[in-house]
Formats: sequence, structure tokens, C-alpha cells
Amino acid sequence: MSVKSGSNFTFPAAIILLLILVVGIAQASEPERNPILDDMLAVSPIQQSTTPNSAGSLVTGKDKLFQIPLIGRITDFGIRVANVNGGQFDGLSQQSVFVDFELPWQWSPWQDTTVTPRIMLEVGRFDRHREHRLFASLGPVFRFERNSWRLPIFLDLGISPTAIDGANYGDSDFGTSLNLTSHVAFGFRFGRNSNNRISLRYQHISNGGLNSKNPGVNMAGIDFVFWSR
Repeated sequence: MSVKSGSNFTFPAAIILLLILVVGIAQASEPERNPILDDMLAVSPIQQSTTPNSAGSLVTGKDKLFQIPLIGRITDFGIRVANVNGGQFDGLSQQSVFVDFELPWQWSPWQDTTVTPRIMLEVGRFDRHREHRLFASLGPVFRFERNSWRLPIFLDLGISPTAIDGANYGDSDFGTSLNLTSHVAFGFRFGRNSNNRISLRYQHISNGGLNSKNPGVNMAGIDFVFWSR
């Protein structure tokens, strides 16, 4: 049974999400001022607005760059690859790009431990035997970090609604095009100012009983963040 490639609704949804992302950045960005020109025109520089954040420190106007209204500030941009070995979806692979938005809250449920909530936007595709399906995913992620440890390691837990461009791959069927992706990831930071990170990720994709067919898919993969704030 052949599977038509293309997008019924996932690809337009992904484009809309990316447009929201671009528009939000454009609205939040402010042009740089030229101090020499300001002096020549006797224009006093605009004072940066400052507002206290949840930790009590001040957030300047520059921090609003890469800030998306109602979502948060872009902190990470990376790539993700994952694969399935064995089972009904043997050979299924995933390639995607993702963006993390850090929310303005933080908790310390245990001593020397912080939990930071994030929103993750992911767009990519699933491949299996030269058949591919586009997908888009958006949902919360909670990052756990132990402050007293010298190694900059972290643990991520999250769950995201995932829209896939079609439910079946030949004789294998997700059941529905709308699924839930739950994951756990363990990784560490490295590079200059710890701006890069790599993590091992294990995820489960299923429709949560929305359809009588709900085989579920377990995938293991790697995340690599090459841009971070």
C-alpha cells in the first residue's frame, strides 16, 4: 500500500507557528541607536525599560530581544535525531529542529535543585522505507538542575501534542494524526559559557486512546543545541 507524501494540515500549521515566531521576534526587536548621531542631533538616548522578574532582578530592554509574547524568551535552538529499533514501526527515524522558550518562573522543590519550565516548539519529519510524514509539536518541558553539582548536567521531562501528516506508514498505523509525545532526556552543557548542550532522549508517541488503534512508538535519540542564550 503506497502512502502519499505531502501535508494535509500539519505543514500549514507548522508554517503558521513559524510565522508567529518570526513576527514575535520582529515586534520584540528594537533598532540599534547611533550615539554619535544622537549627540549631533542633541537627542537624549531612550532609557531602557526595566521590570523586575520572578527572581527579583531587573530585565532590560535588550532582554526583550527574542521574546515571544505569551510564550517566553527563546533560549535554545537545536536539532534532534531519533530512531526505532524493532516492533511494528521498525526502521522509523525522526529528524527535526526545535526551539525552547524559557518561561519567567523557577521553583526549588528540593534543596540546591531548580526546576525551570519551558515551551518547546518542534518541526520535522518521520521517515520509514522512503516514506515520510511531516509533523509539528508544541508543549511544556520541565528542566531539573542540581546547583551544587560541579558538572552542568540536567534532566528534562515533557509532554507535547504532536500533529502528524497522516496516520499510517504502509501496513503500520498510528491510529490518528493527532498524538501525544512524552519524553525524558538527560544531558549536559559544554562550550563557551556553557552555551551548547547535548542530551540523550527517550520518547513515547501514542494517541492516548483517541482511536482503537493505539500501538505506540518508542524512540531513542540525541538532541544537540548549537545556539543558546
